Amino acid sequence: MLVSMHLMAQSFTEKITKEFTFEKKGVDNAVLVSNINGSVKVEGYSGDKIMVEVTKSIYAKTNERLERGKADIQLGVIDRADTLIFFVDGTGAQFGRNNSDRRNGSQHYAGWGYDWCCNGNGKGNCNCNCRTEFDYKMDFVVKVPSSVHVLVNTVNDGDISITGVSGAVKADNINGSIKLNKLVREARASTINGDVDVEYVTNPTKDCRFYSLNGDINALFQRGLAANMSFESFNGSFYTNVEKLENIVDEIIIVTNTFEDYAFLHLPMIEDKRKGMGPLAGMEAGLAATKTERNLIVACDMPFISEELGQYLLSCLGEYQGAVPEISGQLHPLFAAYRKDVNEAVTQSLQENQLRIRHFLHHIHVKIVKRELLQLLEIDNEELYFFNMNNPDEYHKASNMLKDIGGGDER
Repeated sequence: MLVSMHLMAQSFTEKITKEFTFEKKGVDNAVLVSNINGSVKVEGYSGDKIMVEVTKSIYAKTNERLERGKADIQLGVIDRADTLIFFVDGTGAQFGRNNSDRRNGSQHYAGWGYDWCCNGNGKGNCNCNCRTEFDYKMDFVVKVPSSVHVLVNTVNDGDISITGVSGAVKADNINGSIKLNKLVREARASTINGDVDVEYVTNPTKDCRFYSLNGDINALFQRGLAANMSFESFNGSFYTNVEKLENIVDEIIIVTNTFEDYAFLHLPMIEDKRKGMGPLAGMEAGLAATKTERNLIVACDMPFISEELGQYLLSCLGEYQGAVPEISGQLHPLFAAYRKDVNEAVTQSLQENQLRIRHFLHHIHVKIVKRELLQLLEIDNEELYFFNMNNPDEYHKASNMLKDIGGGDER
């Protein structure tokens, strides 16, 4: 059975092209695009003009209704000197700044929006004409000076895309996705029934918020991001290596100086006693807190650890104080096993300001687990097990690796 979204006998399409400039130029310049049916694409560039191209489509069952749609649906523009607002005029809703009681179905965005006054029968309850005799769609493509602030929203039949803007960004959608690329400043994005994809070329210095109901959120930041991050999920899940660790050990302790970042895991947390002294200080805090003689140390940036390898490393601690894998000449002391009594050597290294873990290893009885031994034990997927994820490229690679191992539905 074939079903069409527009069961209309008549259709009309035209392109509307206009150029604008800000009468009052400054750091507060902003462009607001408020759509209803259709997509919005905004691109920043080095010029000073705002170039708007709108593809207007009208669908109706009779030619008479089509002509009414052609005449009624127009590009609306409000020029506030330092702010330009683009909207869809002729929809039957009044557009303006807080111009009616929101209980009538108002939808406002940054103080501006549509006030709907149609009841369930498509008849108006106030002074506006509700358009139900034809369908319409407006697809916006807008080029803006890259420094402006951008605020965008749409409701049906379209996605939102914003790229190359160095000002603040806010985007809202319903029944569509949001893609924000090459961002610099703070951003907020919210959608229902769509994904949110965000990528920064420079990390923001102010708060960001990304929300999706029935969709994925992928936010990519640059290396060195200093931020407190929190996550909430209703019916989704987060991919972590915690479940694998729980199959190996009796207790998991997270060593972190920002408890709020890991609160969603509901695991015990402790902080470094010596701030700013790197992973060795984390080892000292963790080994001091643990109640078990044999312990597995795992870095937080290793998503694909091996249960079998972890169990084997722990089994080596009867004779040795530590068991550390070595792959292609590189030691991996942050996916390794240590006895609790090595903490004395850890503390001594910290007191001597010897922060390299290799230095500490010289002072304990350690077993170096070579690749050849792992291959004999059939634990030979070192590219996966020792993979580190610290930047957007590594995140993309990890996502593909996760799909390959059958975990593609995790968040």
